[in-house]
Amino acid sequence: MMKFIRWPLRILAALLVIFILYLNVALCDEPVCFPAQNGLVNADVLKQLHFLRRMLHEENAGEEMQLLYPEGYVFIHALYALAWCDVVEMSEPESVHWQEGIREVSFSLNALDSPAGKRVFNPDLPLTYGAFYRGWTAYVRGRYLQIRDAAERDSTVFHQFQDECLAISKAISQTEKPFLESYRDLAWPADNIVCLAALALHDRIAAPRFQEVRNEWLGRIKASLVPEYELIPHGYDLDGNRPLEGVRGSSQSLMLSFLFDVDAVFAKEQYQKYREHFLAYRLGLPGIREYPKGEIGMGDIDSGPVVFGIGGAASIVGIKAATRHGDWELAAALRGGVSALLFPRSGEKEKSYLFGQLPMLDAFMAWSNAEICKTEDLTTNNWRWKFQLISVLIIATAVFLLRRI
Repeated sequence: MMKFIRWPLRILAALLVIFILYLNVALCDEPVCFPAQNGLVNADVLKQLHFLRRMLHEENAGEEMQLLYPEGYVFIHALYALAWCDVVEMSEPESVHWQEGIREVSFSLNALDSPAGKRVFNPDLPLTYGAFYRGWTAYVRGRYLQIRDAAERDSTVFHQFQDECLAISKAISQTEKPFLESYRDLAWPADNIVCLAALALHDRIAAPRFQEVRNEWLGRIKASLVPEYELIPHGYDLDGNRPLEGVRGSSQSLMLSFLFDVDAVFAKEQYQKYREHFLAYRLGLPGIREYPKGEIGMGDIDSGPVVFGIGGAASIVGIKAATRHGDWELAAALRGGVSALLFPRSGEKEKSYLFGQLPMLDAFMAWSNAEICKTEDLTTNNWRWKFQLISVLIIATAVFLLRRI
């Protein structure tokens, strides 16, 4: 019997050793950063953006992602534009990357405003087209204005941004509920946090018009936290006026990427609870759970794959959340582990993950990593040491077993 299973066991052990060795090498891949006028620009993100530019301009990636995700078209254009905004913000005015970024953000804004961008959203909601569409388009427009000098801002875009923020403000003022609908009878708090962030962005780059509305709205949200965790819920039942689906890592990561700009104190409290309930380690590497510790659930369209409790989307967007909250070591560790497991392919001009088969993934990675070069603290600690130690034990055990078979 042993002779029939000897070689399959040897092959499996050898493959395990090769995979562990690959991960150890891949984890040493640091982001390539080069100095610019206002900080460090991530060269890897630029390559990803060039890949996405080709996919969006030439391969109809927006339309293809809409076939896979309920808001795929809007999401990929919004993330693409926001990643470029981060690059432009750190680049020298009128430099090649600055000019390219301005063009590409304008391109995606036009896509968001197009019939294709609005097609799946309901124009008859109290907030026309719903909180998802209006929140993301307003925030992207606000970021586009923010990265331009005041004298160079497009007046049309500025007025559109003001009108969008006013529409959001009026919609939340006309209800006593804590959240606006994204679809008929469906409210997702993460979309509302993006709306709030758009209002906060307006008050930083224009007249401080929405402070009272923001404070009142955030007060309602704070009163709607899931009691067990004191975190913002994943979904919300407007008719029953209660949270739905508890708390989820994917939405927590996303909300915390924006909440810091809305209320820094509240965001810091939420981030600490997020780390407490969602940060977990597998083989010494960190990941963000899709469901809080003590809960088990399946993956879905929001979470992406969930493996050993770790959520794909939660961990990718967790890079952005950690970066926004100055948690540089966690940001670097999440980035290293996620990148290695997604098998990056990098050429001279482009970079993609999973062989470029899922541009939405590349958009999330580009946006999540766009600010990771803001600090030099990424290399101050060897976050890999636990995984390296476990790797030695795994390889030693595999070699021992191979010699005994």
